[in-house]
This record gives sequence, structure tokens and C-alpha cells, in this order.
Amino acid sequence: MRLGLPLLILRAAHSSFAQQSNPPLSSRFEKLGHSCGDDDDIIGAERIRLGDQFEKQLLTYLGEDVEKHYWMACSLSSCCRQKPDRSLESLSLLIREQALLLLRRKTDEGSLYQTVALHVLAAVQSEQLGLHSLAIAHKSEAEWLMSERPILRGGWPAMSKADNQIFDSLPRQPLLSKRKAKKKTAKRSRPGQKST
Repeated sequence: MRLGLPLLILRAAHSSFAQQSNPPLSSRFEKLGHSCGDDDDIIGAERIRLGDQFEKQLLTYLGEDVEKHYWMACSLSSCCRQKPDRSLESLSLLIREQALLLLRRKTDEGSLYQTVALHVLAAVQSEQLGLHSLAIAHKSEAEWLMSERPILRGGWPAMSKADNQIFDSLPRQPLLSKRKAKKKTAKRSRPGQKST
């Protein structure tokens, strides 16, 4: 019985130490979203520690926060420039695709600026990963948005000269958007309406 109290104190002290030496997942991912310093390989450490759960835990941490998605994708892609890693580059693209899904129905100007930036970055990244058709689709969406609302050119992201060249090298598609084409098709195929 008398050993119970010291044992409880020891357990509490150990638990407190473990929490200090092993910060919560959110703070580690927060750090990852801001930098990928060479001396502090956060990504490598988290991938080893979490194993197969790394991607799932990271996506859970991102939740529905578009800002977090944007900066985490940039950080992962930036880290890949220092140490090429196709799986991380693919994860970065997946995060951008998820952010675009979150923005899909938003029409406010801030969201549209983010949408343009994400499409441009995803176009370049898709091309670098050899996903040529996806790259063209992202470029088409970005150009369509900017042609519909020229002010959205302000959403163009900061990119290297090489990345800008990749974007420019992608073929252009006609600016008639899929959305407009669908509207025309829907008008033609309304039940009970004669085509002219």
C-alpha cells in the first residue's frame, strides 16, 4: 500500500516527460507546414514514427482547412526539391486536389484566388509527375477562371522560372468550359422541349 503513492508519482512524472519529449501530432505537423529544414528532418521522423498511418494522420490533421492544405502541399513539394521523393510529391498533389474539392462550391473572391493558385501549382506538379492529361486539365481550369474574371490573375502563385516554363509549355485547350458545354447540352435535352 505504501508503495502505491510513489509509484503513482513516478507514473505521472513519466507521463509528463513523455508528453514534453513527444509533442502532440498537431504541433509536429504545424512545424512541418512551415519549413523542412535540412537539420531537422520532420517528415522523415514522422514517416518512421507513424509508418503506414503517416498520410492518414496528416490528412486528418488538415481537416477542412484550405490554408493548411495550401501550405502543407507547398512545404512537402519544397522538401522534395531538396531531396527528391516521388511518394511525397504525389502526397503533395493529393493535398492540392483535396483543397480544390473543399473550394469547389465557393464563389467568394478569396476562395477563387486560392483556386487559381492551386490549379496552376497542380498543373506544374502533375506534369512533373508524368500525369500529362491531369496537368492540361488543371491548366485549362486556371485559364478558364482567369478569362471569366481577369482580376483572378492576382491569384497566380509565386513560382520559379522553370515552373512557369512548364506551365507555359502545356497545350492550351479551347476556353469553352465543360460547365458551359453541359449547360448547352442540358438545354437541348430538356424533356418535352422541341429542339430548334
